[in-house]
Amino acid sequence: MMSSLLCCVISSILTFGLISDSGELTAARILGKSLFSIIFDILKPIILFLLLSLFLLEFVTPNLEKKALFLKYGNSINSEEFKWVAKNDSFAKFKINDQFLEDVILYQFDLDKNSQKIISSKKVTITENGWNFFKPKNIKRNQILQEFIWQDGPEYGFKERLGRKEMSLTQIYKILDDAGPKREKNMVSYEFWKKLFEPISAISIIVFALAVSFRYFGFNKNLERLMFGVLIAYGFNLLLKIFGNIAIINGFSPSLAIVGPSLVLILVGYRMLKNQ
Repeated sequence: MMSSLLCCVISSILTFGLISDSGELTAARILGKSLFSIIFDILKPIILFLLLSLFLLEFVTPNLEKKALFLKYGNSINSEEFKWVAKNDSFAKFKINDQFLEDVILYQFDLDKNSQKIISSKKVTITENGWNFFKPKNIKRNQILQEFIWQDGPEYGFKERLGRKEMSLTQIYKILDDAGPKREKNMVSYEFWKKLFEPISAISIIVFALAVSFRYFGFNKNLERLMFGVLIAYGFNLLLKIFGNIAIINGFSPSLAIVGPSLVLILVGYRMLKNQ
């Protein structure tokens, strides 16, 4: 997000500044063209670029990231590396194989956080009905079970080699329902809303930056505009991270951490432009 946001903000401010310095902005307003229509004309190619970026992040970038990982590591997977996944009151420890999970141990707890079941299996397959344990064993009772299915077991996300930032929007959405504790779910939700609202966030910061630039920067101030564009882009990205961490830690909706600052900035920018 940071690179596309920075490019959009800087290009918008410099374009707006150039037409202002050349007198084109004044001439257009004299001819009856409103300031909002001028800004909208500047935003048109940026909106197309943002939609193209969203398309690439969804359909192109994840595949390129996977190819890059393959070129770096090949098909190798560290079979000795255990992973953990949590869902509701259950925790599972396992190794990842291409077709199934190996050396799985499932810990299930009751409402009082006391250990209720510990089920182990050398092989587990993932189906729509849950995790199907092959020759399961109840370790607490030292008992071989005929069948055991962990119905709450997640189907998506836990075997991905890509990080959440590299995943597509649909991949993140799939793992959202399967995410474990509330904090983990909030972290996944934050990445989802951040990707989804990236075009809106970029437009809001551009409108705000143009409003400030129009009011406070005079003629031939391109260096100042450039510095302001860089600072406002990085500052807004930092603001989203701060609000996102607050949302994750305190347990409220991460969507508010993304939408809230964007709405505030676009409203402030709109009021400033309206009063010009």
